[in-house]
Amino acid sequence: MGPARIQDGANATLLYGGDLVNGDTWIFDVGAGGWVEVCAVCTPGGLTLASMAGNGDTTLLFGGVKFGTGDVNDIFSFSGTGWTPVVIPAPLPAPRNSAGFSWDGNNFVLFGGYDGNYLNDTWRLILDPAGNRWEQACDPCPPIGRALPVFEYLESADDTKEGALLLDGITVDALGNTVFIADAWFWNGKAWEQLLDTETTTDVQTPGFPVFTLGASLPAAGRVLYLTNQWDATESQFERHTAELYLIMPTPPAPPNPTSQAQAAGIAIGDPALPFTGTSSGLLMSLALVLIIVGITSIVLPTILRRRRELLSAQPS
Repeated sequence: MGPARIQDGANATLLYGGDLVNGDTWIFDVGAGGWVEVCAVCTPGGLTLASMAGNGDTTLLFGGVKFGTGDVNDIFSFSGTGWTPVVIPAPLPAPRNSAGFSWDGNNFVLFGGYDGNYLNDTWRLILDPAGNRWEQACDPCPPIGRALPVFEYLESADDTKEGALLLDGITVDALGNTVFIADAWFWNGKAWEQLLDTETTTDVQTPGFPVFTLGASLPAAGRVLYLTNQWDATESQFERHTAELYLIMPTPPAPPNPTSQAQAAGIAIGDPALPFTGTSSGLLMSLALVLIIVGITSIVLPTILRRRRELLSAQPS
């Protein structure tokens, strides 16, 4: 339950743990067409609900629930053949599980998670040859506290803006009910920017509401692909929806209004629904459909730009 996962390069996915005993590590190599076990009993030990992030050179594993210990805040670095502890002095983020963990273009960044409470603090991890350190950016932060969010590196196609995209997650309301969150936030390395308004529901069968979102970053394309389960009231079943979200710049000449010249967040384009089967093959097929959507962006570009104008007009003057 709850393995840590990250895309490790263009054609491989790294998977760690998910149970409280072995802490095994696997790499799925698209070129080789299968899973390769790196280690069966790895140094971090049995972990579930840990978080993983990478920048193409360094892959880190943070936190999770450890057998016999509970929540931890340890950091491990992946060498290609195993894991090495990363020593970092205090101050440290509180031990937690199910946190958002990502690269933001300059540093690794940690948001939220669960330690008995749903957290909404943000920490930067500075990897420095002179000494690694954590720096707290804010507590509390504007996004509401949550666990199990999508948190992926994202940059604009023209390389003028980069950071990390936060999507969805779960929290709890004042009555103790599990609440599913649907929103989008962008961490620019220094502060949070809200891209899509926050909506919540306590009913997993709310029609069209995204729950248990998965995401994958495509840095070269400046896009984050994401996959959600949504309840179809007509069919009385979950459907899997794939879409993308990315940063865009205005393509036509900038109009006189200065506020219209700002960078904005692109809305999801395309939304092909597939029956929810819960299989990994279905997930790969869904993501493949999104790649096809990327190829027909010119068809849906007017929709993206219209949503961009709506986002800009909604900003306070």
